Amino acid sequence: SRLCRTLQEVEDALAVYQFNRYADAMYDFIWRDFCDWYLEAVKPTVRDRLDQQRRLHAVLDATLRMLHPACPFVTETLWPHLRGMDRIRPSREETGVAGIGLPPADRCVIAAWPVLEESALDEEAEAMFERVRTLVAAIRNLRGERQVPPKRRITLHAPSGVLDLVTAAGGAVETLAGLEAVSSDADAPAGALALPFEGGQVLLSNLVDAVDVDAERARLAKTIEAKRKQVSGFKGKLGNAGYVQNAPPHLVEETKQMLEAAEADLAAAEASLESL
Repeated sequence: SRLCRTLQEVEDALAVYQFNRYADAMYDFIWRDFCDWYLEAVKPTVRDRLDQQRRLHAVLDATLRMLHPACPFVTETLWPHLRGMDRIRPSREETGVAGIGLPPADRCVIAAWPVLEESALDEEAEAMFERVRTLVAAIRNLRGERQVPPKRRITLHAPSGVLDLVTAAGGAVETLAGLEAVSSDADAPAGALALPFEGGQVLLSNLVDAVDVDAERARLAKTIEAKRKQVSGFKGKLGNAGYVQNAPPHLVEETKQMLEAAEADLAAAEASLESL
C-alpha cells in the first residue's frame, strides 16, 4: 500500500517536473518504510516465508524501476542481482503479489514502469501500522532512557485493544521492540514500568533486574512536563480565533484530536507517577 501511494506521488511530481518532490518521496519510502521498518520486521521470518520473499522481491523490483531516473548507475548495477531471484516468481509474467505488474526485463533501463492497481491501497493497513510505529517508538525510547541493552528481551503487558494490535502486526512489534513475550496488563508483575499509549497505558517488565524508583519518577516527571507543553501549545492554537477561522477545517480538527491524545497521555503519566 505504501509503495502504491509512493508511486502515485512520484508520477504526480514527475508530470510537472518537480524533481525535488520525486526525490523526497523516493527517499522517504526507501529509508523509512522499506529499510527502517519493513526489512527489520521481516528479518526473522523471510527465509522461511515464500509469500514474504515474493513481496520483498516485488517491492524492491518496483523501487529500482522508480528510482532509475535519479540513480541509473546504481539501479543498473543492482538489477542483475534482483533478476537472479526471479525463480521465486510463480511465473515469468507474475510477481505473486496481487495488484503489482512488473514485466521482466534484462536491464533496468528498458524495464517497464511499474503498474500498481488501486486495489493495492489499504488505508486500514496503513493506519494500523502507524499505530504499530507509535507503540514501537515509545518502547524504544523508554529502552533508551533506561539504557536497556539492545539484546535484552523485555515483556509487554497491555489491555485487550493493544494486544489485538500486536497480534494483527504478525510479530512485527515483538521483533522491532525487542519483546520476549506479550501478555495482559492484569498479569503485570509489581514494579512493571508504565508507558502512556493512546490515552491509556501499557506496562513493561524485565527491563532491568530491579526497578530504580527514583529514576522512574524522574522519567515520568520529564514525560509529564513535555505533555503539559504539548497540551498548552494545542490549546493556544485552538484559542486563537484567527487560526480556527482561517485554517482549513481538517487541520483544526486534527489539532483537536492531537490535544485530546496529549491530554490522555498526560493523565496516564500523572496516574503512573502517583502509583509509585
